[in-house]
Amino acid sequence: IQVTIKGSGARRLTVAVPPLDAPRAAALQAQVTEPFTATLRSDLEYAGAFAVAEPAIYPQGYRDPSTQDAADRWLGTGAEVLIDTRGSVTGDKVSIEGRVWDLKSRKLILGRRYTGGASYVERIAHTFANDLVKYFTGKNGNFLSTILYVAEHPGNIKEIEAMDFDGRNTRTLTSHKS
Repeated sequence: IQVTIKGSGARRLTVAVPPLDAPRAAALQAQVTEPFTATLRSDLEYAGAFAVAEPAIYPQGYRDPSTQDAADRWLGTGAEVLIDTRGSVTGDKVSIEGRVWDLKSRKLILGRRYTGGASYVERIAHTFANDLVKYFTGKNGNFLSTILYVAEHPGNIKEIEAMDFDGRNTRTLTSHKS
């Protein structure tokens, strides 16, 4: 599947993005699974090339769409592509595998593996989203961009700060109080 973006009237590719499947990381649900899934869905919606199918209607228990029945269940959500992610946590390391399936042909069209510290799970999601945008549109994604700005604090103190493109992960870069 190749999507070409031409102006604001272009058709968006409908994708299903079920939650990250990380069975042995149940205790880390709030630190790994939820932030990864929310970040990936948000990035894809923001890209403008994708529409995320409504998660409430995703079929339960069908992660591998290689059979006709499973693919039909996913197609029933309105999705054309399934973005299936599976992860594991070992100590403070996270390994996430992303598989992208064309639901009409029931073929795997893209597979990637990412590893990093558990605290970088949102960065891993941004990286995967960039790879998806590049694959489907041929354009580089901007999800690993950093925004620099002047922040004004009480007492007319101004410092240079940075944040991820989505407003998360803010950090102060200077401490000059001017």
